[in-house]
Amino acid sequence: MRLGDISGARRSAERFDRIAAHRPRWSSDDQLTDPRVLAALLALPAGDTARAHDLVVQALTSAGYFSGKRRKIFRSSLILAAETALALRHPAEALRYARDARAVVTLDSLTETRSAYVGEARLVEARALLASGDSAGARSTLARSVEALRTGAGPAHPLTREAERLLATLRS
Repeated sequence: MRLGDISGARRSAERFDRIAAHRPRWSSDDQLTDPRVLAALLALPAGDTARAHDLVVQALTSAGYFSGKRRKIFRSSLILAAETALALRHPAEALRYARDARAVVTLDSLTETRSAYVGEARLVEARALLASGDSAGARSTLARSVEALRTGAGPAHPLTREAERLLATLRS
């Protein structure tokens, strides 16, 4: 998908669906392994943000997120849920998902300033704060996002650059 090969991504997702049908539960250290997450990602290029949001929320529900489970593997799905909620103009919901994404990857005080995962979650959190009208909170959150992304992902990473651009616009 990141290379723009949507049809190739769909073929890979179909293979994943066949595997998942025979092995519905398995563990991963860093991802929620639910075919609905891939389906949500594939709905986005088609412009179906509402369907993408519904699918990722269903996956989080099945994994126990709404029952109180908070695990590191939820991070990318929570980011996706936050981004789709933002696109659907639900900033409070997006803010909740982004903050939960940050919470599940913040292992200690060092990760606050050194983790690309924390930086990404803070970037989405800042966008949700902006959508809520809290530009001061967004500026503060973005500054922390930039710090974590520069260290964790590097200064040339697209997320770092996005956070820096957004922060610059808020400072001007």
